[in-house]
Amino acid sequence: MASDTKKSRSSASRIRLKEGRGEQRIVEAGKLKGTKSGSKRNAVTVRFGSVTLTGDRPSSVDVKDKVKRGQRAFAKAAATLTKPGVKLKHADSVPVYHADPKDPQRVIRVLNGKSESGRFIGATFKPF
Repeated sequence: MASDTKKSRSSASRIRLKEGRGEQRIVEAGKLKGTKSGSKRNAVTVRFGSVTLTGDRPSSVDVKDKVKRGQRAFAKAAATLTKPGVKLKHADSVPVYHADPKDPQRVIRVLNGKSESGRFIGATFKPF
């Protein structure tokens, strides 16, 4: 699909959107001519289908602060995100099922510390 560029039809802002393959992105944003209150703002508008969002462009100080906060949050989560596997916390009385690595026709149920091999018939686990 060929992409094309068009100007926003809104009289309040100058926005050029580049469209193609079902996506839109801002390629140029200008100053808002005026709002309902008559004030001039440095604003940006983004459209996705029938949704249009308009907001003030953040200051460089705000952007730097948000980047630092994001980096700190990622550093805290990085250790957890890089560990393989999932840990499920549950009571011993809750059955946990997983596939038998030796036989794909079997299911292993762990209940109250006891492992049983079996299969599901309908919605009921039947041990062998």
